[in-house]
Amino acid sequence: MSRISLMAMILIASIALLAAPASAQLLNPSFDANAIGTPQDYVFNANGGGSFISSFDLSMPTNGTRFAVMTGGNNGPATPHSNPGGVGTDASGAVTLSQTFFFASPTDTNIEFDCILLGNDMGNADFLEVSISAGGQSLNLVHLDTIADVGPGGASTVTGLMTSPLTHVSVDVGAAFVGANIATPFTLTIHLGNSGDNLIAPRGHIDNFTFSPGTPFATNSVGFIPMGGFVRLSIRTALPFTEYYTLVSHDTAGPKGMGAFGGLYLDNQTIGILTLPVGTPGLHDITNAAGEFDANVFLGIAPIGFVFDYMLAAFLPGGIEITPVKRGAWGQQEDF
Repeated sequence: MSRISLMAMILIASIALLAAPASAQLLNPSFDANAIGTPQDYVFNANGGGSFISSFDLSMPTNGTRFAVMTGGNNGPATPHSNPGGVGTDASGAVTLSQTFFFASPTDTNIEFDCILLGNDMGNADFLEVSISAGGQSLNLVHLDTIADVGPGGASTVTGLMTSPLTHVSVDVGAAFVGANIATPFTLTIHLGNSGDNLIAPRGHIDNFTFSPGTPFATNSVGFIPMGGFVRLSIRTALPFTEYYTLVSHDTAGPKGMGAFGGLYLDNQTIGILTLPVGTPGLHDITNAAGEFDANVFLGIAPIGFVFDYMLAAFLPGGIEITPVKRGAWGQQEDF
């Protein structure tokens, strides 16, 4: 038997240690990573205003012991997003906090957070917005302004300014960025805009950025599709030129997906595949520029109806990602 390659040993060790998917990689998401002061891990553009960390006011913080406070400059006018709640041109002329990050999970693409707008300029629509952008496309996640939203929330216990209600925002980012994947850099930006000069500038409170399941980005998959005299092997990876293993086990005595090796029951067939060199089509290879590999496999290589388990293991920048285990009947059923 051939020696197991270094990548195979890394794969074995990684699958043995696999835990729950990592949370998205936005740093300091609840502003608790620093004491009172300018928020860490965010780029601050003052534009005449300010930004700092606070420990209480109204319903804030909604998570942990800190939240971000932004104050608008008195040098308007700032212009809001061209399409509140949708894709368009980002706000301009506002005080901003921003951070560029990568989604760590291709499935946790729904972004959530809490915010409040404070102000007293009811004649001008000062605003608080949050947007997320990638590839020249900007999606507005929330728009609050002093004309439409301030007042029902009551008054700030710190400043006395009238406020909007505490607003919980939840937006499916994956649905808006169809071509994105976990290697796509996203920029999250908080905007506080002064639409016209006023003696008392608007303020914004922001806290508790979290990520939950949404429309998945491009993800890995493997499928065996019966097609008459052959079986179509179809492999998809989230990124182009991705090294992968198609791992197969003939041990199907236990429940599907309950084996100790990432859901597989490790057997000699699996070990044999782990010894194959990269460049073995369909088993240990690299996907093409579209992140794909397709091949027609002769039906006669195994008895019709032979039952086996299989999954895909792909080497991505954030680590090894495995697909759920499938159980197939050769030439008859792709998964059951």
